[in-house]
Amino acid sequence: MASKRAPRESTSKDSASGTPEKKRKVKSTTKLSDLEASASATLTYPEEKAKGAVKGKQSKAGLANNTETNWETIDWSCVKKNVYNQTHNMKISTWNVGGLKSWIKKGCLKYVKLEMPDIFCLQETRCKENDLPKELDELENYNKYWLASKKDGYAGVGLFTIKKPLDVKYGIGDKEQDDDGRCITAEYEDYYVVCVYVPNAGGLTIF
Repeated sequence: MASKRAPRESTSKDSASGTPEKKRKVKSTTKLSDLEASASATLTYPEEKAKGAVKGKQSKAGLANNTETNWETIDWSCVKKNVYNQTHNMKISTWNVGGLKSWIKKGCLKYVKLEMPDIFCLQETRCKENDLPKELDELENYNKYWLASKKDGYAGVGLFTIKKPLDVKYGIGDKEQDDDGRCITAEYEDYYVVCVYVPNAGGLTIF
């Protein structure tokens, strides 16, 4: 009848003496309660995971579609100086609005009221002059100039200026571009301001 042998302890040879040495038992410093807490924090049931995924998508979608800006909290002051140590004495702003009506619906007209640029240029207004939003009447301090496209809902530029220009020219003398409503040039005593909506060149390569 075979006798049962007691299990041998694992041994290793000491590199210095060459004699067998018992392996030391390493005591873990991790508590069971810590492991349980970690597991409960990372493991969730399938339905909970699904809820989390939906919530994440909703929060991302809400962030991407958020068009509200708290304009009143923005500091519009400018203290930068030029190479002659002079601060600015004029402010020109420009904005590709991607549709004037939708731009106003998003509350962006507040920007003009708070920033009060001396000249404000708009591109891609997509709006005929006889169909301009009534909200623009609130900007009483501005002289307004428009050049709309002959196509409905396409291109178009606008220019707001507090100081009335000496002269205003519409277009560049090219019928195709001028029919799209792409350029307004305002002449002042010491300078010109050109508000232009440049057409997309696409994949055209010019040699």
